[in-house]
Amino acid sequence: MTIVIVVEDDTGLENANSYISADEFATYHLDRGRDTDNYDAELVSAALVEGSSYADLRWGIRAKSRPLVGTQGLEFPRAYLSDRYGNQVGGVPSPWKEAVNIYALKYLEGVLYVTPKNNEASSLVGKKTVVGPITTEKRYNANYVAPAWLEFPHADRLAKQYTQPRGGVMRN
Repeated sequence: MTIVIVVEDDTGLENANSYISADEFATYHLDRGRDTDNYDAELVSAALVEGSSYADLRWGIRAKSRPLVGTQGLEFPRAYLSDRYGNQVGGVPSPWKEAVNIYALKYLEGVLYVTPKNNEASSLVGKKTVVGPITTEKRYNANYVAPAWLEFPHADRLAKQYTQPRGGVMRN
């Protein structure tokens, strides 16, 4: 099976499934000292589609403004989008593409999605240790649900700048 990559060309393509091409992916990581030549081309294509999908699923629902075209395949480009300095942004912003580059690499590394373990440390609700005559007991929360998204600070910060803030407390 061959994965066909349709890279968004800043016009709101209906069939776009990636924000970046395989060449952009390779160049981005090579510029940062990471050699991605050892990955199979099909796997890289899958990672580009998955990285783009991940960015859209995680951040797209909160993206500022509205899609440029109502039928576009991805969340970007956006109409009337501005950066944090108030400058108009046309097409797909470079930081968004950079975030997708990172998410795609995380997909290739097998760490993009959460895989919860039954005895994960954060699900531990009780621990009892008695030294003599030795008693050890651990209790886990049976209803523990792992967080929906892992944190990738660099990529997340790049993508978040194009999203609406969630409620919360603002401090001076």
